[in-house]
Amino acid sequence: GGGIVRIRPDGSDMEIYCWGLRNILDACIDPYLNIFTRDNTNDGGGWNVRFSHIMQSAEYGYPSLYKNFHTELMPTLKDYGGGSGCGGMFYHDTRWPEPYGHAAYTCDWGRSAVFLHNPPANGPTFDAHQETFLTISRPTDIDVDGSGRMYVSSWHGGKFAYSGPNVGYVVQLIPEGFEPKPFPDVTKLNENDLFDLLVGPSQQQNLHAQFEILRRGSSGQRTAKLMELAQDKGTPLAGRVAAVFTLKQL
Repeated sequence: GGGIVRIRPDGSDMEIYCWGLRNILDACIDPYLNIFTRDNTNDGGGWNVRFSHIMQSAEYGYPSLYKNFHTELMPTLKDYGGGSGCGGMFYHDTRWPEPYGHAAYTCDWGRSAVFLHNPPANGPTFDAHQETFLTISRPTDIDVDGSGRMYVSSWHGGKFAYSGPNVGYVVQLIPEGFEPKPFPDVTKLNENDLFDLLVGPSQQQNLHAQFEILRRGSSGQRTAKLMELAQDKGTPLAGRVAAVFTLKQL
């Protein structure tokens, strides 16, 4: 079976995070560090497209437990039947309208669709939710940039052997009326603007601001600012989590 490993950007502290998945291609991580996956069917063996909430050290059952020992594994949120789960991501950007600006997105090559998941919280986990976001031929992956544009790749016309150069395409999506603004060069931002970006509306912006703060290194002023943001109840919760996560690595 497969699973998820966790590792620092410099390659240190690699550890197994969970076991018993089959063939996931992405881990969708929300701003609060919840992780969701869309697994891939094993072609008739009873393991279908499973949308799961991933918990550290959990065993999800593939290949040895899911058929006869289901009480010994972490249950999936939902089994959606046959399909071919591919790339995915969690997108958090409050500049996008609801429900699109805070949701997991998963590509399913076998169903020619990108699905949106906005699972409601249920105690320590979530309840399943899925709706079709985009119908597109053989989607393989999805990503966003710092300006708020979304991109979906398609393997349209592709086969299991080489079928010529004119295969596949990438589409760009933005909400109606949305005006993307260029993402700044974080290496040229002053400290105040950089910390504003760390707690800004976009998870993509938060992440790259975090990288730049860590690149600049530890200082008393940066530590104090991160602690201030983490404790500020007026700062969006996603930004407070980003501040804590940055402080831990500084």
